[in-house]
Amino acid sequence: MNIVKFTLLILAIYLASLGIALIVKHETKIFPFLHVFILSLIIFSALFIIFIVFLAIFYAIKKKPEIEYGNYSIDRIKGKEE
Repeated sequence: MNIVKFTLLILAIYLASLGIALIVKHETKIFPFLHVFILSLIIFSALFIIFIVFLAIFYAIKKKPEIEYGNYSIDRIKGKEE
């Protein structure tokens, strides 16, 4: 799984949990601690997404692409050239 799919998956999970928390808060109105829970969820998800972005940037800078040199002509690939 590449880093973009992983980040989108984590973001979708956090948005779904935030939506569920907002629905519970709106429907029950007896859980005042949900305000703190929602705020902590938002802060944690923002920090986690920033961490993932920095991790992706660091990984892209650190890992250099490997270049393979050789004869890669179309005729050789198709098998026409000997």
